[in-house]
Amino acid sequence: LMDPPARQDVDVGPRRCPKAASEPRDTIEHPQATRRARVAVCGAGWWTQERHLPHLSRNPLAEIVAIVEPNPTPRSAIVALQTTAELSVQYGAPIFSSIEELLASETSASVDGVLVCTSHHAHAHIGTASLRAGKHVLMEKPM
Repeated sequence: LMDPPARQDVDVGPRRCPKAASEPRDTIEHPQATRRARVAVCGAGWWTQERHLPHLSRNPLAEIVAIVEPNPTPRSAIVALQTTAELSVQYGAPIFSSIEELLASETSASVDGVLVCTSHHAHAHIGTASLRAGKHVLMEKPM
């Protein structure tokens, strides 16, 4: 058996840890960050509405600049979901019905990366279109 390769730690600068239980846990000061990452979120299903959008909106290093969802009234068997109009108001982001519509819009120039939170069958199409447009892509499941 071979020994695993040596771990190489990467220095990302000092981080501030909460000092008191009352201090927000998601507060991070990163000296190398000059501006917030501008993220387009594709998909507005239950996982996006329950996890991704709330967490991104609280992250001081991120900004939601667009939401892409073809269905104006997303559905879930698990929880009641907000409409895309309600999401737009809550997060201050325009709604687009397709990745093509987003990438052809003026908003596209302000998008740094795309978070793909759709059904698996749509991952390759959205990811490929976003990469071809020069965007960073975060996709949690298979492409």
